[in-house]
Amino acid sequence: MTRYAAGAFKNYASRQPNIQAMLNSKLSGHPLMPFAPVLQTVLARTSAGPLLEGTVGVHLRRALELGEGNLVLEAHAIWPAIHVLLPEVFDGALRLQLETLGALPAWAKSSTDHLAYSYE
Repeated sequence: MTRYAAGAFKNYASRQPNIQAMLNSKLSGHPLMPFAPVLQTVLARTSAGPLLEGTVGVHLRRALELGEGNLVLEAHAIWPAIHVLLPEVFDGALRLQLETLGALPAWAKSSTDHLAYSYE
């Protein structure tokens, strides 16, 4: 998803021709359903955010509704790893610092940055 946000999509996860088809197929087929909160956060905090307005957003909302406690929430062990892998997305203080310095990468910018992250 970050490659898509950076403007270069190469699908290594499936045979789908674009990111929308890939995410829709994976979310509707349930393999990624538990990761809906993670995916929603990545999309909301990057330039890929407009995907949330289409069918990807519909599938993510459905996955969140159907999760019934089986979601990878912030208390899950995977979140610290994701914070390390994508600090520009998940570290609110770093995002603010990079944004203030004009150094936030273009792929990590969203049109709602002031709403999309907290100042931790």
